[in-house]
Amino acid sequence: MRIAIVGAGAIGCYLGARLARRGHAVLAQGRPEQVAALQTQGLALRFADGRVARQPLRATTDLRAEADFAPEVILLTVKTQDVAEACAALASFAPDAPIVTLQNGVRADEIAAEVVGRSRIVGGVVMSAIAYLRPGEIEVQFPGWLTLGEPWGRPSARVRALRTVLNNATPTFITANLAGVRWGKLISNLNNGLCAATGQPLPTLARSRLGRRLSLALMREGVMVARAAGVRLDHGLYGLAPGLLRENPSAGLVALLQGLMPTLLESLPAPLAEQTLALAAKSRLGRLPVRGSTWQSIARGRATEIEYLNGEISRQGRALGVATPVNDRVSQAVREIATTRAFVTLEALAGLAARHSTPMTQAACGAEAPMAPTQGGTR
Repeated sequence: MRIAIVGAGAIGCYLGARLARRGHAVLAQGRPEQVAALQTQGLALRFADGRVARQPLRATTDLRAEADFAPEVILLTVKTQDVAEACAALASFAPDAPIVTLQNGVRADEIAAEVVGRSRIVGGVVMSAIAYLRPGEIEVQFPGWLTLGEPWGRPSARVRALRTVLNNATPTFITANLAGVRWGKLISNLNNGLCAATGQPLPTLARSRLGRRLSLALMREGVMVARAAGVRLDHGLYGLAPGLLRENPSAGLVALLQGLMPTLLESLPAPLAEQTLALAAKSRLGRLPVRGSTWQSIARGRATEIEYLNGEISRQGRALGVATPVNDRVSQAVREIATTRAFVTLEALAGLAARHSTPMTQAACGAEAPMAPTQGGTR
């Protein structure tokens, strides 16, 4: 199949490489520095076990300039803030090709549909940890899987056909509750903001009691907003499929946490939920230096997607009357850090979040009064 990838970053290059390796005709559109690296040396994939693989990957800065390539499907892998612009360039390009939205957050489908129409949109959720910091090179920390669905209906024949194609390259599942899967991923991704605000990888944060408390507070606020919005969270354990577990045993832990975490956050007392995160941090997966895509954007000097992650919880919380002080503080910290490059401490985040919070949030953060910023590289 002829597959175009719009957004030759971490996820786009990883999927492109896997699909190309399986014999599909792939063309990736990206920024000039990335395209130049891919054209001259191909893509280097560095794996968590130390392996390095190279994969030739055709690349361009403009799909429309490649007259010999008519895609049958388009994978949209830009960040959410770039979806509208990317779709504007696709509005009259390959009009029969479905566009698969593979963004974090919960708004990409609607943003894309406003430009190209609902009929072209298939929704996708990526459960992977891939890092891109240098042109022509990605780090595959956790290969993970994809979940596909129709944003405004039941799974269709085209979703099943796309699942067959993508599953040949990376484990792919189908959901009848795409919104619930998207919200579940968003709740997990709220930790991206915590990594971006502090500059610390997830394992380091999870080994800290305050880091675990802040993580739980972020996700609890996300669950409360989802419930207030009438979202039926999806509890599917997609990554527990036998074939995927044989390929990557760590998928089992991710699947359990992703599927059960909303329930755990609502039903478990805070100390038990905190212990669950502490145990996850001790696993093989918990030792990977994952910082998330928001931190990667800061490291590369690019705009972050914070408004569609923690900022989304803050925005919807205000509209629904749900207090979200921890997500508010993390969002503001990331906005400031994108300019100042001065990370904040966990103590400062907890204290400043607790200043305008409820007693429940103060207890979750373990702080009842704001702490003064430190000087130098963090504040």
